Amino acid sequence: MSSPLTVVAQVAALGLAMFVSGFITTFSVGIPAVALAPPLLAAQQWHALYNAGKARAPPLALTSFAAFIYLASLAGFSTPKGALLASAGACVLAIVPYTLTAMARTNGRLHECAQGKQGELAGLRPVQEGEVHALLRKWTALNFVRAMCPATGAALGFWAVLAW
Repeated sequence: MSSPLTVVAQVAALGLAMFVSGFITTFSVGIPAVALAPPLLAAQQWHALYNAGKARAPPLALTSFAAFIYLASLAGFSTPKGALLASAGACVLAIVPYTLTAMARTNGRLHECAQGKQGELAGLRPVQEGEVHALLRKWTALNFVRAMCPATGAALGFWAVLAW
């Protein structure tokens, strides 16, 4: 029988992985509504939502990762179960490098667009007609992919914990 701490770690690892995936997905569901606003307002709303997600998702993902690594250490990293749990943790935490690499250009340009005229005065490239809405469509697709990182982690975690 598992110890209470092991059960808490399993609930934290799996629950947070699923929560982070859903949390990230909600942004992709909501951004098309944001895109209905005029371009500057849409970019500014995206910027506010981005900052809200940036403040919340990484710490939750890190907690899930830590719980998965704890579970992997109990199972033994060199065992199939331990390797699966460590992989699950890596998948959850993969939202950070994915954001910093695959989404960097899109995020960077949306941040610039959110500055509006102040950005142009600071020497940033002017916003082109339709650019913000095209960036938001691209961001939505990239974000759906990002949401699959913790979802994959949860699936691997369930596979390991339930011994499928």
